[in-house]
Amino acid sequence: MGDRLKGKVAIVTGGGRGIGREYALALAGEGAKVCIAELNADNGEKVAAELRAAGVEAMATATDVGDEKSCRDMADKVAKRFGGIDILVNNAAVFADEGGFNPLAWDFLSSPMEQWRTLMRVNVEGIILTTRAVAPSMKTRGGGKIINQSSVGAWSGFGPYNVSKNSVVELTKWFASALGRDRINVNAIAPGIITTEAVLTRAKRTPEQLKAYLDAMKAMIPWGRVGEPHDLLGALVFLASADSDYISGQTISVDGGCVRRP
Repeated sequence: MGDRLKGKVAIVTGGGRGIGREYALALAGEGAKVCIAELNADNGEKVAAELRAAGVEAMATATDVGDEKSCRDMADKVAKRFGGIDILVNNAAVFADEGGFNPLAWDFLSSPMEQWRTLMRVNVEGIILTTRAVAPSMKTRGGGKIINQSSVGAWSGFGPYNVSKNSVVELTKWFASALGRDRINVNAIAPGIITTEAVLTRAKRTPEQLKAYLDAMKAMIPWGRVGEPHDLLGALVFLASADSDYISGQTISVDGGCVRRP
């Protein structure tokens, strides 16, 4: 346990499982009060209860990041409960769902446009709407930290997921410029291949396909292994803390050196 975020109030969207849960635990471990903003209310409450059992002030809100009213209601509840908002982690995203939709395989010539719209609604519009909802509270507190979740897919490969994550990079630069005078830092994390549920199960690969995929990824990564969720936590806490006060508009790749970019 540390105290780099002692007294701060943090929101983690999509914090009910996977990387979002790990983010919530990491922020709480540095002293932050945490709200789990999660579409699946049961998952969100489970993580909030886990944090409270560890002595952390935590709450959960059922939140659809693609719905403006839902985002505003979430921000209002957090500000009322904890007195304001200091940190927003825009983690919620669509990658592969339980129904088998895999945006990496989406064909722009023939795949349903509704799948494209769902992806953009969450991965892109969700970041706009949550930022709009929390920025007023951050301004009244003299500043804040917004951390968006991009992906190394922003610079490699094709398809709607890659487009959405490249959009996150551009939104990060835009919002950093727009909010800088209010001392609100906006940065992003771009994970490489991370062994999450989305990668391991929801992409609907057979065991043989999964092994081949992970082996191929390992061969591309200088560190010789795929990432684990804990590999992202150092960058998260750094960007959420005062250590990054003069850094804004940046996207940090956390990928074992896989994607080398300007």
